[in-house]
Amino acid sequence: GRITNINLTIIRDKSAGGKVTVALMSEKLGSIKAEASLKGDKLIGYIVCDHIESLKIIETQTEDLNSLAQEENISIKQLSFCLQQASTYSPQNSLDVDEDKTPETERILYRVAKAMIQMIRSAEETESAVA
Repeated sequence: GRITNINLTIIRDKSAGGKVTVALMSEKLGSIKAEASLKGDKLIGYIVCDHIESLKIIETQTEDLNSLAQEENISIKQLSFCLQQASTYSPQNSLDVDEDKTPETERILYRVAKAMIQMIRSAEETESAVA
């Protein structure tokens, strides 16, 4: 009933900007994809899940991501939670990133990914989590 396989991607090129994508399958929560983009001190992201009940549980587990934002002095401009009905979802207010990425940005993106994974792990541990 735990996460066993995580696909983590960090995109660093100029055209795509600083972005992290986490895709995983959970026996309890189903298929989940989380993506976040960072430009300067602004973070936007989304989490897509294929079960509405699981999505609602994940949505209540944002304290790790909020704590990270405070620690890193970044603001969460947008964080969307979506039911996976179409093959892809793109956030409405995407950040246009045209600056070089720094090691600091990459470090923050790894921490964002870790916080998103922790959100999903916390959601898995709730008693109502069943896909």
